[in-house]
Amino acid sequence: MNSVTNKDHKKRLKQFTDEMMLLGSLQGFQYFQPWLRGKEELLLTVVNEDAVWQSHYPLPAPNVLSVQCQDQNLRLSPSREEMAGNMEDMVPPASPYEREISMPGTNCTLFLLAVYAKYQHPYVWIRSSHERFVNVNKNDALAHDSPLKLKSISEWNVKSIHIWNVVAELVQLCTIPPPLNPLALDMKYFESLPLTERLLSSGAVAKFLQRLVTDTSSIDKDYYHLALEDLSAITKFHFQTLRDIWLHKAQQNTEISDEEKPDELSL
Repeated sequence: MNSVTNKDHKKRLKQFTDEMMLLGSLQGFQYFQPWLRGKEELLLTVVNEDAVWQSHYPLPAPNVLSVQCQDQNLRLSPSREEMAGNMEDMVPPASPYEREISMPGTNCTLFLLAVYAKYQHPYVWIRSSHERFVNVNKNDALAHDSPLKLKSISEWNVKSIHIWNVVAELVQLCTIPPPLNPLALDMKYFESLPLTERLLSSGAVAKFLQRLVTDTSSIDKDYYHLALEDLSAITKFHFQTLRDIWLHKAQQNTEISDEEKPDELSL
């Protein structure tokens, strides 16, 4: 029985790692930006305040942001007191906070999502703006390197949890106000790319969304139907880009053919 359980655990761990690698190769999301750092770490820059909402409503005070996030059960895990009683509860990242060199952009919070071989479990750490979520002494390195208690992470051992579940939870906890679709695409980003890069990027994101919408455990998520709409839009955009590339090459071939025609002899 244990061998079956261990085999299943390794399978789910590999699946989650593969999803992390896929997400780390993508760009074009509205509320977050991922990038890989090695084979075990994914950095996520998540938007703090929605720019569209920000232009219509005044920003809440910092302490209000903290209360809103804490009300949604975002906590550092475990606390310093809990660690003092049980040192095995310490789960520090391979990249300590005090040596973090990556910095988020304006209006963003940086998170570290990692699947380390020594832990055999995904974890998430805050890498910036701790004060938005918890009361932490800036000199307390131990607390800064404690992972977050996320619902998706805590359920990973007992439920089918995917990378998009974790990212969606992070965005909905971090971004004010919480977006209806935390995995929404930024179509203007794709439109700004050169044709070939546009084709590759839109195809890769479409593949990611296909995996999300075909996952039966995602059907009950509030953002599922919005993700379906984004998949339809990016797939249509992908094939339109393919058509544009074909027309562009056809035009180039026509111009080359015209240049190679011999001049007609004048009578």
